[in-house]
Amino acid sequence: MAIVVWRLLPADDPELVPETTVTLPLAPVTSTEPSSTAASTAAPPTGAASVETTAGTARPPAQVRVVVLNGTAISGLAAGGVQRLAEAGYDVEPPGNYGQPVDTTRIWFTDGYALEAAALVAFFPAATVEPLPGGEDDRDADVVVVLGPDA
Repeated sequence: MAIVVWRLLPADDPELVPETTVTLPLAPVTSTEPSSTAASTAAPPTGAASVETTAGTARPPAQVRVVVLNGTAISGLAAGGVQRLAEAGYDVEPPGNYGQPVDTTRIWFTDGYALEAAALVAFFPAATVEPLPGGEDDRDADVVVVLGPDA
C-alpha cells in the first residue's frame, strides 16, 4: 500500500502537499473515515498483509494528540521524540516509559487516525504503523509512539 505522508506548510498557507510516498507492511486495516474520494488499494510488498484505505486529508499536527513512550533502556529517548514532535506542532503529552522492551519502533493509532500515524513515519522512518493493540492504554492519545532501539 502506498501511504502519502503530508507536510503542513507554514500557518499562513494551510494547503497540504505530498512530501513523500512510502510503502509499509501493515496489519490489515480498513479506514471508514468519510471522504469525497473513492477507496484505493495497492498490492503490498511480498509478505505484507493486504491493506485497504480511503484517501483523505490528515489533520494538522496541532489537532493530533501524541504520546511518546520509551521502549528501550536508552535514557531520554522519549523526551527527544517529544521535542521533535512538539517543534513540528503536534499536541504531545509528557514522555513516558513503555514498561517492556520493544525490538522496533511502533506507531499505534486509534480509530480514525491512520493517516496521522502514517505522517509520523517522517520522524521515525524505521517505525511500523499499526492500529492500537487491544488492551493497550492510549493515555487519551490519538497516536501512541513506542520508541525502539532503531529510533
